[in-house]
Amino acid sequence: MVGEKNRIMVNDPAEGRDYTPPAVRAAMKRKAKQKTASRAKTTPEERARKARDDRLKAAERARLKAACDKAVQKDREAYRRAYTKCLEQATREQRGGHSGPDGTWVENWRPSDEDLLRNGYPPKN
Repeated sequence: MVGEKNRIMVNDPAEGRDYTPPAVRAAMKRKAKQKTASRAKTTPEERARKARDDRLKAAERARLKAACDKAVQKDREAYRRAYTKCLEQATREQRGGHSGPDGTWVENWRPSDEDLLRNGYPPKN
């Protein structure tokens, strides 16, 4: 009974909007017609301008991505050179992967940040 009262109040046109299925369908059709009508109002010049703006934005994004990829590649190459140089300068004990003097296994050594910095990584711009 309470639900019936609420439904009647909501669907009562005097109280506000009519939410019956036919009324909702009609409202949706009106809304759809409005959207197509407003979409058709754009002029060919506006569409051409928007297309040109979109192309320019896409070109700018591509340029920035290429620059970023190039910088990342350059950074990786600098790291690779510094890391290789560190390994070349390492002593046998530092290199690891062998048994130590007391017979314990020595883990592989990795260059520290200071070692990499000493060998030119990160590169100074």
